[in-house]
Amino acid sequence: MCKKILLSFLVVLFVSATLGAQQMKGHVALSDDFSFNDKWYNITFESTPIIRDVSEIYRHQTFFALPFIGGFQVDQANMPHVSYSIKALAPNGEIYFSYDSINAITYEVPNPSMFILANSSLGISFEDNDLLGEYIISGTITDNISKNKINFEKKIKLIDFVEKKAFANDTLFGEWMQNYFQPPKPEYAISNYLKFLSTKNNPEFVSMLYSFYIELFRTNDFLFDILINKFDKQSKEIQEDILTMYVYANIKDDIFLNSLNRKHRKKVKSLQLKDNPFDVKTITHPAHLDMLWAKFFADGSYEPIQKIVSTFSNSKYLGSLEKLGKINDLSQLNEDSWKELIYQAATWSVKANLNSYPLVKDYCTFIYFDINTPVGTKNILAGFLNKEK
Repeated sequence: MCKKILLSFLVVLFVSATLGAQQMKGHVALSDDFSFNDKWYNITFESTPIIRDVSEIYRHQTFFALPFIGGFQVDQANMPHVSYSIKALAPNGEIYFSYDSINAITYEVPNPSMFILANSSLGISFEDNDLLGEYIISGTITDNISKNKINFEKKIKLIDFVEKKAFANDTLFGEWMQNYFQPPKPEYAISNYLKFLSTKNNPEFVSMLYSFYIELFRTNDFLFDILINKFDKQSKEIQEDILTMYVYANIKDDIFLNSLNRKHRKKVKSLQLKDNPFDVKTITHPAHLDMLWAKFFADGSYEPIQKIVSTFSNSKYLGSLEKLGKINDLSQLNEDSWKELIYQAATWSVKANLNSYPLVKDYCTFIYFDINTPVGTKNILAGFLNKEK
C-alpha cells in the first residue's frame, strides 16, 4: 500500500488570473516537484509558476496532489471553508486510497477571486507490491459556503525504474546535471554517480558533485534505495562516499544502517558529529557559489539563488583587488579582496544563468521586488532584468 503524507503550508500568494466573483474554478495537479512551494510563492505576478506536471512515476518516488482553487466564497472573517475529497483507483479497478473532507485552505484569504495553491496537499509514493499500470486519481473540491463543487480526474502510470548507462564523458554529464530539474532524468543518476564521483583529481568539481547528489538524494530517496543495493559491490572509497551521502542527505533507513559492519557504523557516527561541509551557510569562497548552483540544478529550489544574490552586497569592496596589487597566489588575498572576488563571480554567474534558466529570472525578479532587498542589490538586479532603478 502507498505511503501518504498530508502536507500543510501556511503562506499564500495569489496569481494574476482573476475569476468572476461567484464562479469557482479549480483543478488538481500531480507533480514530483519538491520545490513546488518555491516555484509558487517566490515569484511575482508577472511570472507564470513553472511547477512540473508528471504522468509517470516510479515505486518509492514521491509525488504530490496539488489543489489549485479560486473564486470561492469566504465568511465575515475572510476565512474560506473549502474542502476536497480524493481517491485513487488501481489498474485492477480497486480503490487504492480514499480521503474525504480534507480542509484545503486554513488561513484568511482577502481576495478569493484569484487562484491560490491549497495549503493542504497530499504526498504519495507507491510501494514494492503495488500494481504497475495506470492509476486514476479523482475527487471533488467543495466550497462549503456557496455549495459549489468541482470534480477533477488525473491519471498517473506506475512504471518500472530502468537504469541507464553513465555518460561517455564529463561534458555530457555536466549538461545532464545542469539541466536536471527541467525535467529530471533520474534513470542516469546512479550510474553517473558511481562513475564520476570516483574521480577526485579536482576538489572543487567533487564539491559540486557532492552538493548536487546530496540534494538529489534528499528529495529523491528512492534513488538512494537503488544505490544502497549496490553498496556491497563498491570499492572502499565509494562505500565511504555512499555513507557520506546517507548522513548529509539526512536519509532515514534503519535497515541499511543495521546492515553495516562495525567500521561503517563508526564512520556514520563520526559524520553525524560533524557539520555538513556541503551545507553553505556563509559564502566565503567562490567555490561555495558552485556548490549552491549545483544544489539549484538538483531541484530548482529558491534558497541557493537567494544566497548567491545576497553576495551582491559585496559590491562595496570593489577595488580591493586593485589596491592589493600583483599577487603570486590566492593565499595572499585579504578578506576584502576575497569578498570582491566572490562578488564578481556571483554577478557573472547570475547574469549568465538568468538568460539560460527562466526560473532563475523568476527568482531574481522576486528578490528585486522584495522590500527587504538592499538598494544596492536591487540596482544590480535592475541592470540584469532591464528594470528601472
